[in-house]
Amino acid sequence: TDYDANVHYSALMARKGDYEAAIPPLERLLLEQPNNAWLQLQLGVLYQALGSPVIAADYLSTVLKNPKASDDMKSRATQKLNELRG
Repeated sequence: TDYDANVHYSALMARKGDYEAAIPPLERLLLEQPNNAWLQLQLGVLYQALGSPVIAADYLSTVLKNPKASDDMKSRATQKLNELRG
C-alpha cells in the first residue's frame, strides 16, 4: 500500500464529511503499522465524528498507552476522550 496516497484519500473524504470512506484506508495502514500513534489518533477522531464513541475511545486510549505517541498526540487524545465522556 502507498502510505501517502491512503492518507491523502482519507483526508479528502474526511473533509467531505464522508467518514465511512475515510476510515478504511487508515485501518489498512494500521494493519501494516500497528504501533503508529498518528494513525490511531486519526482513527479515533474519525470514529468520533462518525458517531461511534466506543470504537473512538478504544483508539484514543491506545494512543495514550503508545510509547511512540508524542505529547501533542496524547494531549489531543485526552481532549477527544473528555469530549466523548461529555
